[in-house]
Amino acid sequence: KFTLDESDIPENYKPVQIFGVIQGVFGCSSTGDSSLEILINGHTIDITNAIGNGTCDCGTCDEPMQFNTGIIYLVNGMPFLKQNNQFTVKAPPKHHFCIAHVYMKILYEVPISLDSIDIVITSNKTHNNSCGNNEFYTGCDFDHPYNYNLIKGNTSTYFYFSDPTPPGTLVTSAAIQIYGNFYTNVEHTTVLSAIIGNTTVSEQTQTVDQSCESCQLVKFVSPEYYEFGWPGYIYGDKLNILEINVGGSYEFLQFSYIGKVVVTLFYI
Repeated sequence: KFTLDESDIPENYKPVQIFGVIQGVFGCSSTGDSSLEILINGHTIDITNAIGNGTCDCGTCDEPMQFNTGIIYLVNGMPFLKQNNQFTVKAPPKHHFCIAHVYMKILYEVPISLDSIDIVITSNKTHNNSCGNNEFYTGCDFDHPYNYNLIKGNTSTYFYFSDPTPPGTLVTSAAIQIYGNFYTNVEHTTVLSAIIGNTTVSEQTQTVDQSCESCQLVKFVSPEYYEFGWPGYIYGDKLNILEINVGGSYEFLQFSYIGKVVVTLFYI
């Protein structure tokens, strides 16, 4: 647990980003990757992978694991932070770890005051994955572990959502979080982009670890504030299209499995 002393925060400033380091011994009961989910007050801020050696040796300390919110909450700050906070690290079943220290740095800014709304989209597509085991999405907390959108290299997949904003408002910015696995047996990075209404939210270069059991969280946040509304956004009853594009080549067996997407819309 940790406490924020609001007396040290300048007037009108709010926390907008978190960086942190965890020190300890990870993957004690596993020789593969262990996806560790980092939460504050039940809100997932990052998912990071620890490589275990199957042992917990006394007096040893593994390479520190870094985590961060990724998204800079310049709009309204981080609503999940309170004066008294609960910091949680979750590991998949049968994976054990020992934590010695957690260090965090919280950045503050004067945020833009906008309303926001979250849209959670889970995949309804069913595939046989290339791993052949039921731990493929261990740690991702999906309702249906074998439902996911499969993307082959240099192609896109699409998610659809209707406009949830109040009538008469304008969507001015957006952030996207995607939960899944980005796998290749040749290349070690892949470029992903998130697009709403033919307008790119942002691009991210994602490191892949060639592990079927890993779970990764990729965050996109628009650096743009569209004063006159998000270009191409559709208001009302018609559906908006969220496109997730994956770089790379199908010949190198570069696949992405996306099971859940969270779209955050900021509006005035």
